[in-house]
Amino acid sequence: MINESTGNRLKREFIDGESEEVVERDQQVKGFETGNGDYMIGPDDVVAVVHDSDKVLEAEAFTAKTAGMDTAS
Repeated sequence: MINESTGNRLKREFIDGESEEVVERDQQVKGFETGNGDYMIGPDDVVAVVHDSDKVLEAEAFTAKTAGMDTAS
C-alpha cells in the first residue's frame, strides 16, 4: 500500500488490545475467539481449516499430544 499523496509506502502495525503496545511480527500468532472474549491460539493446521468468511469454529474435543507423535502433514 502506498500513500497516494506522498508516494510513500504505508506501514501496518498490530497493537495489543489491552497494553496498547506494538506487537512485533515474530510475536504474532494465528488464533480465534472462542466466546466471551476468550481466545484460542491455533496451530496452523487447525487455523487453516477455518475459512476467512467463517465466524464460528465449534470444537467438540481436544486431545493431548502424545510424546513422539508426528504432527507434520
